[in-house]
Amino acid sequence: MRKIKFTASLLLALLILFTFPASAAETGSNYTSPSQKYRNDDYYYEITEDEKIRLLLYIGDDADLVIPDTIDGYPVTAIADLAFMGTDIEALEIPKGILSIGGEAFANCQNLTCVRILSDSYKTLFGSGLFRNCQKLESVTFSDGPLYLGDYMFYNCSALKTVTLPTSATSIPIGFFAYCNSLRELRLDTTSAKVIEMLAFYGTESIDIHLPTVLEEIQYKAFACINGLSIYCPIDGFLHPQIHESAFEDTEILYNECIEIKPGGSDSVPDGTEPGSPIIPTDPTTPPETTAAPTETEPPTDCPSTHPTAPGTPDDEEYIPGKNFIFSSKENISGNETEQSQKAESYKEKLLEDLVEVAWDVRIAGDANLDGKVNIKDSTLVQKYIAKIINDNTPGFNFKNADIDTNGTLDVRDATLIQKRAAKLS
Repeated sequence: MRKIKFTASLLLALLILFTFPASAAETGSNYTSPSQKYRNDDYYYEITEDEKIRLLLYIGDDADLVIPDTIDGYPVTAIADLAFMGTDIEALEIPKGILSIGGEAFANCQNLTCVRILSDSYKTLFGSGLFRNCQKLESVTFSDGPLYLGDYMFYNCSALKTVTLPTSATSIPIGFFAYCNSLRELRLDTTSAKVIEMLAFYGTESIDIHLPTVLEEIQYKAFACINGLSIYCPIDGFLHPQIHESAFEDTEILYNECIEIKPGGSDSVPDGTEPGSPIIPTDPTTPPETTAAPTETEPPTDCPSTHPTAPGTPDDEEYIPGKNFIFSSKENISGNETEQSQKAESYKEKLLEDLVEVAWDVRIAGDANLDGKVNIKDSTLVQKYIAKIINDNTPGFNFKNADIDTNGTLDVRDATLIQKRAAKLS
């Protein structure tokens, strides 16, 4: 009988040893298991088959956050959808080694004020709505490395004032600066942007735009519904981009020295058509009357009652990161962003629940008594903690391991999750 019990105990110990590594580093450089998931004090993350790290969720509490280059010796190269969404970070630096960032990865970070994005010889891919609805974000700086900018990156970042774009940018993507109501000036003449895509500046309050020499196209409603727009060209003179008939719809143009915008909207400018000369005053401090003046005598106070639909927006209620952008009145925008934020939080909570079940690292989640196992003894300890029979300082008790759902408190849910974990191991 003793021999049988010993054999069962040995099998259980071996199962724990090989199923739950103490840390990613302890798996060694020959790690080959597909997408093993781990947790440390700041992140849930996974190690992929090619031994790279993808950050899944941020659970740290740093206000000034520099995303790490490596974790446990593995390079950090990717950030998943929603990984930092709704967190309390205030300043952010994204290192050079990050090659891809998922949809809405930093959306709804309501304390975030400044961002620095570094790049090098690699292309960095950004998902949709990266900083969506970050209401206090004021300053963003991109390095000059090659980047693929994502759609709706700063959608409804109403406090955004300063953006230094990378010289490598070949377009201003869809909805990129939509509803950035504090953005007063943007220098595109330092970029390589050939296209200003649809809805790129839709609904901004008042802005001066310096266009790049290489500009070839301004798309559907790219500068629509702006209360005051001034357009400046590089030293080389007039530009000849193709312009969609609705590109400047419902916008009051205060100054335009270099492109022809036909009053009231018209067909796109055909290839090779020379724009008419705007009326440029002799005193450069006086805004001119231009051939591009809108037909309305008063500046639009709000967007029209009918609005464009954001490309890729699903008709159903399903939450999909990087989708569900609308273009409407400020009240509707606010309501939509509140609704989408709530859906994103629910979506993220489900992600966390799933990760709690599979992610292991420097701790053994559920091992409250530090014996290297997860069993009913650990659940009993949690119940004793809840009943205040033991506390954080009790020898042989580890709060971090006991807090299996990582919400910072111990309750019946933790005890139940440990029991479920123990049942799977037995």
